[in-house]
Amino acid sequence: MTETKTTSPLESAVHSIAWIHKLGGEQSPTEHPLMKSILAGAQRLLAHHTTKEPITVSQLEQLVTCKADAMASLYMYMYNIRSVVICLLAFAAFLCFDELAKLVLSDVEFKRNMLQLFIESSEMDQYRDGAWLVVASSGKVTCPVALISHYLDRVKLSYDSPLFCQLSKTKFGYKPRLKCVSYTRLRELVLEAFKDITPDI
Repeated sequence: MTETKTTSPLESAVHSIAWIHKLGGEQSPTEHPLMKSILAGAQRLLAHHTTKEPITVSQLEQLVTCKADAMASLYMYMYNIRSVVICLLAFAAFLCFDELAKLVLSDVEFKRNMLQLFIESSEMDQYRDGAWLVVASSGKVTCPVALISHYLDRVKLSYDSPLFCQLSKTKFGYKPRLKCVSYTRLRELVLEAFKDITPDI
């Protein structure tokens, strides 16, 4: 059992013992509460639990450093800065993909040393009143306030445009479209951004 990392050998032995005793007309010892507890304990012990570690600040720093060269390229700038801003904003404001997908430019307000985001609805907002979230400026390379400011300077969105819009590829680089990035695509962008930093995200 310890070599195979599965309870199958133990379960097979229990069923075999029960079958042999049934054939002989005897009561099976596998019905004893102690045997049942041992089998249940083995099943719990060897159950496969997928645990994922949260993203750390050092991994975000690695992300910004890795994408710095790519963002220096005018052709790939829009694509890469959008991915980095999505990751940093999700981390700093504790946003899920659904909340990121619903953000529009009018939900963003810059104030001195901070950024305010209006979240219209979320899983935690039972009354759907919406809420303002504050993201402070850190002055570090991972500062989402500075990077979202650079992103908005380049993307030139209208007031009611999605904050994270789809991009169309042209021979001069990436050009923003009016459609918002879907929940699924946001998730893909985050996985793609971290694929060389952490394999398990």
